[in-house]
Amino acid sequence: MIADNPQMENSSRIADVCPQDGYEQIVFQDMYINRQGYGIVNVIYWHSKKYENPLYLLTNLEYAPQAESFYRKRYCIETFFGDIKSRGFNIHRTKISNPQTIFNLLIVASLAFIIAVLFEFDARRSELLPKFCRKNRIDHLSVFQIGFRGLLYYLKRSICISFQFSKNFP
Repeated sequence: MIADNPQMENSSRIADVCPQDGYEQIVFQDMYINRQGYGIVNVIYWHSKKYENPLYLLTNLEYAPQAESFYRKRYCIETFFGDIKSRGFNIHRTKISNPQTIFNLLIVASLAFIIAVLFEFDARRSELLPKFCRKNRIDHLSVFQIGFRGLLYYLKRSICISFQFSKNFP
């Protein structure tokens, strides 16, 4: 539901307000959504010819092309968060509620993510690769997963890890 007031008077379904043909985007600014009147948000109706059905984006951004640009990047962002959450560092299991502590944890996790991705270049060429990655599944793993598994293997066995940053990396 969408309305221009927090009491949700005269509210409508988003799909009923937006045309189905002829428009690529329509922006409804300063709107309230759902029965509780959550808001203020901007609602973007976005129907590219590439897609069968329109998308409805809720955002605090006022410039619709910027919101669309960020939406297109969500696959990379979601992959990153999946890697630092359930497929990697399991930060979703922490019981941290302090925003500053979460912020610091995300910085550390991001740096560890970068190290794992960089380590993948060495891990993929290592003769130890079969010890931490099955060769028949290596094509199904992300760069992060290979590097992360390699790092865990090296750390558990106290194998020396060293790599250098250079202009010519990798």
